[in-house]
Amino acid sequence: MLLSWACKKIWKPTFVDLDIGQRSVTIPGRIAATPVEMPIDAVERIPLETPIVYFYGHTSRGLAKELSRTLERQLSSNAESRAVGTAINPMGWVTDLGYELLLHAIDTFNPNVVLVVGQEKLCITLKNVLQHKPTVEVLELQKSGDVLLRKVKVPQKARNSRIREYFYGISNDLSPYSNTINFRDVCWIGSGPRAPHVTLPLGAEPAADPARVVPVKINLDLIHLVLAVSYAKEPEQLVFSNVTGFVYVTDIDIVSYVDADATTGRRSHILLLATTRANNKKY
Repeated sequence: MLLSWACKKIWKPTFVDLDIGQRSVTIPGRIAATPVEMPIDAVERIPLETPIVYFYGHTSRGLAKELSRTLERQLSSNAESRAVGTAINPMGWVTDLGYELLLHAIDTFNPNVVLVVGQEKLCITLKNVLQHKPTVEVLELQKSGDVLLRKVKVPQKARNSRIREYFYGISNDLSPYSNTINFRDVCWIGSGPRAPHVTLPLGAEPAADPARVVPVKINLDLIHLVLAVSYAKEPEQLVFSNVTGFVYVTDIDIVSYVDADATTGRRSHILLLATTRANNKKY
């Protein structure tokens, strides 16, 4: 509603979506930003002519700092968008790690107003924690009496629906095409939690890193997963590179993979594997 009200005032705000579990921009498992130039249609939702999308590949954490830097560079050259401002949608998870990510988003994007809907305890906590930020005002909004908590299975069902919607359109009027890709083009972000330095021998570095890029072990479990097509030229650039689109895995030719396992060659593109899985039937 805030974005639509702004557009009715002939403003052009920027929408930042940090909710990686659900999505308003592209598919789950990513953070994104896009300009909004007209009131949002209830069916078509937010238009996606020029989104900036960073794909982490999971539905549990994000890369807000890199998105913030990219937005700062773009807004610095766009006086109109910079004057109107940005509306940020964080995750609905506000306990434990979710709360830490919320504070991280506030520190990263430096908003001047934080709206808390229907959570008095969270509002009080944020006011106390953000006392050192005099430019940040925390406001509580009352939740409508008609709003109900979602059942556990509802978010997963919504994620499946939005993945299909990305490929086929809201009205089922799109026709995605099939293509064959090489396994060596597929990478993965995250190789397990990083061990604390205090538990390692003197001078040793942690062997595992949640943001580490590693090759994917190819097997049939990859069927029905989603891959992101990255702008990165090298695997080491994956974490900090945005993506141009997404690929849905429908089948894997293990025989061809074994035959070509020893081949080498330059990657034509780099694909980022996700743990975001669609339902267990082919689209």
